Amino acid sequence: MPLIVRVYIRASLVWLVLGMAAFAGHSAGWLPAAWFPVYLHMLTYGWLTQLAFGMGMWMFPLIRRDRPRGDDRLNWAAFVALNVGLILRVLFEPTAALPGRKPALVLAAVLLWLSAVLFTVNAWPRVRLKVRKGQR
Repeated sequence: MPLIVRVYIRASLVWLVLGMAAFAGHSAGWLPAAWFPVYLHMLTYGWLTQLAFGMGMWMFPLIRRDRPRGDDRLNWAAFVALNVGLILRVLFEPTAALPGRKPALVLAAVLLWLSAVLFTVNAWPRVRLKVRKGQR
């Protein structure tokens, strides 16, 4: 299993534990209501999206012998953008109503979007549209 895939999957497991801890804290009343979207982001972007990116990178068909998973710089850039965007979201979402917090949330959203774009650009050539005889 390539390093980037292992890093994605391990990071997704860390976000799973953090997201479930935030959920438990919110459910127990230890965290304010403003934390509700935070743990949802931790679980959807941190755990599910990151796990899907890692598994997709591992399981999609390989494209070339010298660069079987595409451009590693794009893979790592997608990983960094996803995690930095998510960290910004976690830090600034609970205080979104305060003045000056919107730029950080906008940057977080842009980074999360950028991670999806980078992953898609790198994965797109690996999804072949070959049609074999007898198939549509």
